Amino acid sequence: MVAITLDGKLTRDEIFVDLAERVAALTAAGRTPGLGTVL
Repeated sequence: MVAITLDGKLTRDEIFVDLAERVAALTAAGRTPGLGTVL
């Protein structure tokens, strides 16, 4: 088995791009994105 080194900054950037697209889609649909918690 070969170890794989992950690039944390690249992964972060990919997540940010995806999140920005999702937020833009929600905003365009007239919804306000927000955060929620489940206790």
